[in-house]
Amino acid sequence: MLHFISNSWGYYLCTLLLLLLFSCEKIKSGPDQEDWDHEVQFEIQGVQDVEEVPLLARKASTSAAPEMQQPSKVMVHTDLVDMGGFDAVMSITEDVPTQFMGRGQPIRTAERNRAATGQAVAARHITSLSPGSRYRIVLFKVGATPNDLTYVGQREGIVGGSAIRIGTYRNTQYRWYAYSFNNPAAIDTLTPSLGTVPIQPTGGSPSSRQDFAYATGVLTTGDVIGGVNKLQDIVLTRKTSRIIVEINGRGMFSGIHLANPRFGNNAGLIRGNFRLSDSSYREINGDLGANNSASNPHADGYSVPIGQDSVRGLDFKRRYTFYTPADGVSSRELIVSIDELHLRSSRVREDNGVLEDRIRQFNGLTFRFPGFIPKAGKSYFVSIKLVESAITIGTTQWARHNVFRNATGPSTEDGIKEYLFRYDNPLYHNHAASPPNDYFKNDIYSIVRGKNICELIYPENTWDLPTPADFQALEVLSGKRQPMQDNNWSMVITPTVSAAGAPGYPHGNLVFTPVGYKARDGVGEPIQEYNPRSGFFAGTKGYWRTKTPATFAQVNYSLFNTGMIDVENFPETRLANIRCVRKK
Repeated sequence: MLHFISNSWGYYLCTLLLLLLFSCEKIKSGPDQEDWDHEVQFEIQGVQDVEEVPLLARKASTSAAPEMQQPSKVMVHTDLVDMGGFDAVMSITEDVPTQFMGRGQPIRTAERNRAATGQAVAARHITSLSPGSRYRIVLFKVGATPNDLTYVGQREGIVGGSAIRIGTYRNTQYRWYAYSFNNPAAIDTLTPSLGTVPIQPTGGSPSSRQDFAYATGVLTTGDVIGGVNKLQDIVLTRKTSRIIVEINGRGMFSGIHLANPRFGNNAGLIRGNFRLSDSSYREINGDLGANNSASNPHADGYSVPIGQDSVRGLDFKRRYTFYTPADGVSSRELIVSIDELHLRSSRVREDNGVLEDRIRQFNGLTFRFPGFIPKAGKSYFVSIKLVESAITIGTTQWARHNVFRNATGPSTEDGIKEYLFRYDNPLYHNHAASPPNDYFKNDIYSIVRGKNICELIYPENTWDLPTPADFQALEVLSGKRQPMQDNNWSMVITPTVSAAGAPGYPHGNLVFTPVGYKARDGVGEPIQEYNPRSGFFAGTKGYWRTKTPATFAQVNYSLFNTGMIDVENFPETRLANIRCVRKK
């Protein structure tokens, strides 16, 4: 009998222990306590910028989607700036392109309605966090006042994974904080007594960017024992400034082959500590500390595809994304540094006219944007348009090379083929090597929108056709010479103001290589007065159009400085080369 009772007590004890074990397993959903009777589940949906985008009136069409009025505020703009090897047009605007590294996939648009009419007047775009990105939830119990908070616990979750589960009490008010750096790296545990998250400026690498976003809220748990409050639609708000830097090689007719843009110490980006309680930055510093700089390797850039956003050639526009804390108050000079820039340009081979690539190198570049005041949660577009440098002769700035029509490339927005500059001035070996798209007739004076051929070269209105007087000024200039090579010749002018040469350009001289003219347009039309690599080389002449349709510059072979350039009238239907000058 005693044995039976002993066995019964043993049974009940084992049963009690098992119940306690299961009960403890449930309690572990909370971080530290052992008597939770409720639970809260957290799950992140996406991230949004802080600003609202105004909505245009809906059209009367069947489309129900509102149209967005994109911001277009220009914060900084410069005209042509001499960079020592090329020129640049620079700007900062809030008109951010739709294609760049780290943009995220659109989820939905949250609309704000006008109270009186219920009509949508503004919206915020919500995009996804990258799959696999980590986020952290921190929970506090609210006491007698909203600011009376007692730390409960914290958990780390993964976008696309299971929801975070934290144990709570029933009928209790809690303050929660959620934040993410939008990357897959583990997030350091928050020190509750400090309540701040350290944030560094970074490049756009998906594995290490500090694209910091944050959300907070208050909830009151339900009354059901073992019940669950679910927060599955949390949208974080970006608390860094996102800066998209675009290096645009279209004005140098080249692809961006290599560029590693960076921001060094005191170059406009800052580090700071983000305080969760009031969504503010503390201990802001432009000295980036041990990191020394925020940088993007070339591989982390985004090349805009050909045919989109006015891109006509491979890698003509490359975009790099940066993130930085911002207080929205301090005016800083934004300084983009590129230690080494490689451009990929095409040239025509002298022997057969086949295109081949050349890599042009520019070193130690610094692009400055004064008076920049970034705001947390906003995105900015930093545009750096590279422009082929000119060679100054007197009061005229000459293009280094002739114009050609890119007949095989995509059409422009005007429906025409693009006009570009050649990379250099080859001494062609024969007629077949001389490109047929380098000769132009008299239809180049008003092609579209009243603009001549040079005015249409990107960026528009930078270049113009030379006047007869511009060529006459070259004729009276001393220092011209005509070197010969294999019974070919060219005219070389050493500028009075030194111009950049190698490794960005073949040299720093102004060169005119004569290739005759064509009497009329048409396939197979022969080239006149062009005798390459023959005993009659001295009979070769060069012809360049001027701003006056029937007036041409004729470049002659001469043993004297005078007589090399004649400005004469010929039939304006004659096809000749074009050399642009900077607009005066």
